Amino acid sequence: MPGSDTLFYSVVVALFTIAISTMGIFTRKWNPKDKHCYVTGGSTGLGLCLAKILVKDGAHVSIVARNQEKLDQAITELESLRISPEQVIKSYSFSLTDAAGSVAALDAASVPFEGRVPDALFLCAGASRPRFFIDDDAEALERGMRDAYWIQAYSAHAGIKKMVRQKVPGKVVFVGSMLSYMSFMGWSNYAPGKHALRGLADGLASECQLYDISVQMYFPCTMETPGYDEENKLKPELLKRLEETDKGMTPEDAAQAMYKATGSTYYVFPDATPPSVDQVTTWLDQGASKVVVPLTLARDLSGLIPSEKLVLLLDTGSASAVTDKIRATVSGVLLKTPAVDTDLLESVKQFFKGLSFYVLPSAETVPTTTSIQALKQLGATLVIPSSQLTLSSTSSSQLNVGDAFVAPLTSDRPDGLFPTIVTAFNLGGRSLGLVYSSKESITESICTGKGVYQSRKHGLWRKGETSGAVQEVVSLRADCDSDSLEFSVIQHGTGFCHLGTSTCFGELNGLPALERTLQQRLQSAPQGSYTRRLFEDPKLLRAKIMEEAEELCAAETKENVSFEAADLIYFALTKCVKAGVSLADIEASLDLKAKKVTRRPGDAKPQWTRPETPKPLSAVVKTTPAHPAAPSAPAVTGNADGIRMRTVDLSSCSRSERAQLLKRPVLKSDEMIAKVKPIVDEVRTRGDAALIEFAAKFDRAQLSTTIISPPYSPESMELDPDVKNAIDQAYANIYKFHAAQAEKAPLVVETMPGVTCTRFARPIARVGLYVPGGTAVLPSTALMLGIPAQVAGCKEIVLATPPRSDGSIVPEVIYVAKLIGASAILKAGGGQAVAAMAYGTETVPKVDKIFGPGNQWVTAAKMFVQNDTDALVSIDMPAGPSEVLVISDMTGNPAFVAADLLSQAEHGIDSQVVLVAVELTDERLAEIEREVDVQAHALERVDIVRESVRKSLIVRVANDEEAIAFSNDYAPEHLIIHLGNAQGAVKSIENAGSVFVGPFTPESCGDYASGTNHTLPTNGYARQFSGVNTLSFQKHITSQEITKEGLRNLGPVVITLADCEGLQAHGNAVRVRLAAI
Repeated sequence: MPGSDTLFYSVVVALFTIAISTMGIFTRKWNPKDKHCYVTGGSTGLGLCLAKILVKDGAHVSIVARNQEKLDQAITELESLRISPEQVIKSYSFSLTDAAGSVAALDAASVPFEGRVPDALFLCAGASRPRFFIDDDAEALERGMRDAYWIQAYSAHAGIKKMVRQKVPGKVVFVGSMLSYMSFMGWSNYAPGKHALRGLADGLASECQLYDISVQMYFPCTMETPGYDEENKLKPELLKRLEETDKGMTPEDAAQAMYKATGSTYYVFPDATPPSVDQVTTWLDQGASKVVVPLTLARDLSGLIPSEKLVLLLDTGSASAVTDKIRATVSGVLLKTPAVDTDLLESVKQFFKGLSFYVLPSAETVPTTTSIQALKQLGATLVIPSSQLTLSSTSSSQLNVGDAFVAPLTSDRPDGLFPTIVTAFNLGGRSLGLVYSSKESITESICTGKGVYQSRKHGLWRKGETSGAVQEVVSLRADCDSDSLEFSVIQHGTGFCHLGTSTCFGELNGLPALERTLQQRLQSAPQGSYTRRLFEDPKLLRAKIMEEAEELCAAETKENVSFEAADLIYFALTKCVKAGVSLADIEASLDLKAKKVTRRPGDAKPQWTRPETPKPLSAVVKTTPAHPAAPSAPAVTGNADGIRMRTVDLSSCSRSERAQLLKRPVLKSDEMIAKVKPIVDEVRTRGDAALIEFAAKFDRAQLSTTIISPPYSPESMELDPDVKNAIDQAYANIYKFHAAQAEKAPLVVETMPGVTCTRFARPIARVGLYVPGGTAVLPSTALMLGIPAQVAGCKEIVLATPPRSDGSIVPEVIYVAKLIGASAILKAGGGQAVAAMAYGTETVPKVDKIFGPGNQWVTAAKMFVQNDTDALVSIDMPAGPSEVLVISDMTGNPAFVAADLLSQAEHGIDSQVVLVAVELTDERLAEIEREVDVQAHALERVDIVRESVRKSLIVRVANDEEAIAFSNDYAPEHLIIHLGNAQGAVKSIENAGSVFVGPFTPESCGDYASGTNHTLPTNGYARQFSGVNTLSFQKHITSQEITKEGLRNLGPVVITLADCEGLQAHGNAVRVRLAAI
């Protein structure tokens, strides 16, 4: 490529995939610190290596994989790398090969962040199976696409939808392969999925610009991952020979390259032939995060391309020609200089304060280690052409890579050595031991690729030089303070420890240790040994598996079940190792079977079934087929993965089974209160400072103030006219109904002549209203809580809602705050918002009662402060998952009934949905289920619906009376009645949050605008709680006035009762008055 400028492109693509970032020679504009990064395939290999980098750079990290044991090991490693106690580091065990699993995993990872989607998705999960096309069956072909394409596509789909809904400017990084561009023999099972993944990434790179979401794809070559050896066992011999010259790359190196490329893909072209504006736009569309452009092109790009996407290419002579307008067009400067002159660079850097500063010396003289250190202190990033780096000794023309790596390191030891942790790359990063390194040993290790350390007594220690226990160095890294190191190695020979063990901290354990032992025994078990007999005698192995399976079935105590299961696992794993099957293969098969279980009856084969005496059912409910096999019943159509409810017949349920039907998932209140207490205590003791910190941590918002006070600015309430009109109409209806609830006059009763008793209402002076945010905009909740407070006459209304990442509040909620006369908007969510309102802060007024729904953190915080006598605050009611019970007879419209069920099922996977079917025929029930399936698959939240409906119920009853009795016992939040005499049934309803009567009264109308309140009791609390209403915001005071005549009549009664209770002073208060009359 002609021109010196083009050199930088090749350097970034080739050289910076090595360890240059460890030296501080290259930095990234994208900073993961305090961001939530979600890594699939995060338990081993590339995913784990990437997660380690992210943790060390201060990110909150969630890793997802199938194998819980490997996840636990990975978490231990990641925890050891954290740089702050505030970092959230979690693991989640899910299969990502279907949409439901991908959604569930992402939802679980969002819980610690109050439902907020991760800031970045790194999709590293996948598996390859090198085979010839004709050797695959149809199932293998489908599996290939699943493990190469769908396993990432499903996660991306779930994540991007959440990012768009929550308006999060996120990042999605796919992991492809060189096979995404070209394929070879033996890869017909794997390459099609990677080609498809590349097509998906290309399309999303431009589509997601609409939402400010960055989409990139990384294309590593062969990686020596933990699954690589297993892959080679399946690889045809011809393919192995063809790949003998492919040295591959380590997952550490791949992760470093991927990390640098994340937000750091640069292009540089000479001034003479700059790219066009369209070309720059195309590169950015395809995933480049930045393009380095000359000054002439920067002028053309001003106002067209966001500044964070551009770096300005300059030389020292043109630096002063950069105007403020151009300076605002870019996020960094790449300065070409004749040499590394720190005085000159420091003066030039003053022109570009706040911008990233890169230095590319044009002199052929190699930069010195001193200049590397000086530039690091200056805050500049040195760019070194690959031609100036060497594995040989440093010379006048080339810098040794080891010397460059060591340059920024600083020892805090008198002997100048660096403590070095040696970890096993092929054993999940387990620590092998502690050694020491010197600059000399580090340089030799980098140059030779072998483990070389510094003995404090004997000088250079080339590990395994005499024992044969050599190490292949996969990567080496400096810690955050640049004073200690980590060597990741592949250990050969007897092990790392001089005692001949795998590690200096003991041996491996658990299933991985068993698998490793069996793999060794397969190769070297002595003749006559029991293990060799098992490997060589398939009949014996089969008999032992059958024997142990039978003993496991017969085991009853915990100890026996554990013991027999261990025996069965041993023999089963022996068969797997003999067949070349790994634990990872078993997990993949389990995932495949899990997908098919609902479509298979699951009956045992005839040889395993024996007639038994019928026993009482021990299940909670007795189920009947969702689709009876009667010839007259129509076949249910729809998707293969049909969404169907469980069906029970109430007439066949015992009392205990009926009671189980009424139960809901119970919030583990003690556990949640223990988790939320530290948050509440922080706000209580530190006030606004704690709120601001929690906003940065949980909401990614940098706040200068926690409160918005009226008058609210017009620009903060700019709304679509249709939305504004809808809010206005809803406000009018809700206000009208709640105003009618207000007491117009005191209650006055003369209980006996001369004795008058009165009761009158007064508003609760200060109330707090919690309006959830995060995944949804909820002006309706603000209306439902604010209007009754306004009608009741509350003097101070504090409305709390989480801020967006820019620190603002959604305009819909601000507009409602204006309508209801809110005295303040608190920019906080979760337990911290509840604490601020309960105790008050420097700026947040203390309230007397807190209202509003929320997640388990909000609920736990409300329960905690209500029971704290120092807070002196009450709450509206306990909260739980959304729920609906629908009663329908043959007059119910199946489409209406199904829609009513789904309107609550889409709230979340814990939503409670019940259909009470009154004398419905099998045909009508099948029709309703068909409508549920078809309508559900048309919803964006179909994966959530699938999970909630799967746990929901159809309860068959004989008549209206049974249906209403069951409903009263269930006490639902929402009750919808589809009966021929729906209005007549209302008089029999005793327990329900709100009732929706007749076919044209969908629950949605009550949720938004009919006039009733949608803040209702859940979890069966409708037995003792009302929904929020005007009286919820008032308290009642009683008074009494007694005349002389009244006291003459009542006084003797009071004296008698006071004397009876032994309260003489009470009686005397009456006696002195009677004596004076």
